[in-house]
Amino acid sequence: MLRLAVVLHLALAVSAVGAATHAAVFARASPGSRRLRRLAAWSVGLSLAAMAVGALIYPRYKLDVRLAWLEAHAPGAARLFDLKEQLVALAFPMQLGLLLLLRREAAEPPLQRLLATTAAALLWAAALLASWVTVTHAWR
Repeated sequence: MLRLAVVLHLALAVSAVGAATHAAVFARASPGSRRLRRLAAWSVGLSLAAMAVGALIYPRYKLDVRLAWLEAHAPGAARLFDLKEQLVALAFPMQLGLLLLLRREAAEPPLQRLLATTAAALLWAAALLASWVTVTHAWR
């Protein structure tokens, strides 16, 4: 069951990065469009789902991976994984803010671009950090 939850977390997180990236592209190409509003909503929903599944598997990660292996053998990797979580925590308010501003039609195009691009960049950075830590350290 845990393995399934980890795969689901990965699929949701990758989808959230994709939706945020597409939102950033559409914030440049057609700010305020209906497609941008849909992408912003998908981005928020997928991020929430990924965070919820991540929260469910976190206790096992904390005991079985972080404390049992990372802290002893690769403490730097453990810190990078923490940084990943902080980057996601920074991106989410931007995603939510973009969605709320688009729904109220109150966002100026430069603000839409800033929020969408920054959120996508933070999620990409988080995804790359998580991938690196997982591939190089977590599953030895």
